[in-house]
Order: sequence, then C-alpha cells, then structure tokens
Amino acid sequence: MSTINRMYRFFESKDWVVENPWSRVKMKTVRSNPEIIKEEEFTALLKSVNGENGWRKKGVQRRNFYKPWLKDALILGLYAGCRPSMIFHIKWKYVEGNFLKVPNEKINRLQGKDVNFEYTYITDDLAEFLLTLTHGCEEDYLIAPEQEKRESLLKPSSNGFTHFWRYIKGRTGVSLKTLRKTKLTREVTIMGDKAKYLNSHKSDAVKIEHYINQKEIVESMKGKKCMISDKTINQKEKPP
Repeated sequence: MSTINRMYRFFESKDWVVENPWSRVKMKTVRSNPEIIKEEEFTALLKSVNGENGWRKKGVQRRNFYKPWLKDALILGLYAGCRPSMIFHIKWKYVEGNFLKVPNEKINRLQGKDVNFEYTYITDDLAEFLLTLTHGCEEDYLIAPEQEKRESLLKPSSNGFTHFWRYIKGRTGVSLKTLRKTKLTREVTIMGDKAKYLNSHKSDAVKIEHYINQKEIVESMKGKKCMISDKTINQKEKPP
C-alpha cells in the first residue's frame, strides 16, 4: 500500500490525477526490532507444557490447550526457524545429511507445486531433538504424523503457545511467530551476511525490519547452539 501511495503522490506532483485516493488510508504501524525468546524463557515454557497446566476457565466453560505434540512442535519451530504453518509439513524425507529441507508452503501454495524449500543446518541440538522423535517411513511427518488434515494443527499450536506463555507470565509482544524471529536472529549472529542465503525473504530490509532483533546481534554469542540443551525436550507428557 505504501508503494501505491507514493506512486499517487508522484502522479499528483505531475498533475496527472486530481486526488490521491490513498491519502485517507491509515497505514499500519510497522514494529521494527521485534522481540525474541531468551533461553531461560523457552526452557520455562517447555517445562510448563503439560496437561495439568493446560486448563483455562472462561465463563462457565473449561478448556485444555495441551496437545501431546505441542512441545515437539514448539521445539521444531525454533530449531527449524520456519513459519508456523511449515512446522507441520516437514517430512522425514526432508532430512538430508546435515541439512533439513523446510517446504515453503507460502510459495508452493501460490505455484501449485511442492518444489520450493528453505534449508536449515542440523545443529547439535536439532540433531538431538530429532533422535527423540519416532521415525516412521520417509513420507511421515515429524510432528503428529497421524493427523491427516495438516492445516488443522496450526490454530491449536498457536493457541497453545499463547496459553502456556501466559502461564509462565511471559512478556507481551511474543507469539508463535517469535520462534522464527529468534532463529533468524541467531543465524545472523553466528553467520553474518551468509545467513541471508538460507531464507526466502526478498530483501535484507524485510528481514531486518520484521525478523531480526538488533540488540541480540551486537551482544556476544556464547557457543553455537541454536537455543537450549535442556533435558526437557526429552520429557514426553501424557494427554490429560
């Protein structure tokens, strides 16, 4: 919209149009330098994800936001650094050597082909996490492989994240999407300019403005693990 607005302002300056119809449109405020999740926050979040903590009462109704696959989905979302919708479309056949291929559902959906991928390096912590998952056939999904309707998993995962984040009294401005921003920030911190070749953003400006926490970049990096090495990733909870 901002591009169209600038175009009409140019037309006005040349007297090619009488009025700019976009001048009355209120532009959305863009939040730069987004929030990321710290190691201790993510560890606390994972520890809170269980059936007992999943209950919330709204009015006279009680609802449980816990899902048996939720913790695994959050960990994969962080380590893979993918968009939330992609978390549930990663199959075992996409684990290739030292890399994990993440299908770019946003582009694949537009093109009608499953040919676009983002690549993420399998770090030590990601490798350890993959070993905790049940490896079925190559066509099986990493998260909740028994679920046929993959799109139906996104909303409960987002609602679940929000519920348990509030449970640990986390900061405002953090959502399931923050996992991707956290990973991208880590990549830039570790790899510098080379990190831009691993994602599908059209420009560095888009990545910096929407996904990279600039404060984290200038801080010293301890080790090269993506986030956590906590044993909580191995703790499987039973459904309530």
